[in-house]
Amino acid sequence: RQLSNNIDPNVYLAAVTIRINYYINREGRWAQVLNMSTGSLYERQGYGTILMAGVEDLLRQECIDLVVLYPAQNNRAPQFWTSLGYGEPGHGSWLPEEERVSHQQGGPLLPEMDPYLNATLPRWEKKIGPSQGEHGWEEPKKIFGNSSRRHGGKLRFKPSKLRQLEPKDSRLKGDLLYEAWRRAMRERSEFAITISPTKP
Repeated sequence: RQLSNNIDPNVYLAAVTIRINYYINREGRWAQVLNMSTGSLYERQGYGTILMAGVEDLLRQECIDLVVLYPAQNNRAPQFWTSLGYGEPGHGSWLPEEERVSHQQGGPLLPEMDPYLNATLPRWEKKIGPSQGEHGWEEPKKIFGNSSRRHGGKLRFKPSKLRQLEPKDSRLKGDLLYEAWRRAMRERSEFAITISPTKP
């Protein structure tokens, strides 16, 4: 539950960039992973899994029910994202049709290209929480906020449809991060059992 004594606590082990979108025709938000990487010295040690476990937990707190991404078609990325429950949507995409319009065409989605094949990468999805109308769904919190702080200084963070939590309230560490990782590992085990081939 603690980092190795050989790791500098000031070193970033992994990082992810997330774009948050508010649904056009319903309440709630969805997110797109734009980039995720682990430090070259810390690859394949579980830090990417810990990072995404924490990120998904924080996204649920922002009323985000779906995460999409475009994994690079190499030997590692598809295997990593598959182990976390992501996959191609096929004929049953969780993302509404109006959300699947690319940014170049005025929509919210940011498709990614394979630079070698000069072709769009396949979009993968993962449902991480209930959507509007489903059991367990909670309406996004009402947005309140003043334009100034107590002493007259300007607010640096303004709640919006895309984010409603201040950075100081949107972080996980210690036991909370550990529990998020434990849930991710249980989910990974259950998912592996589900997709494993059935013996004759």
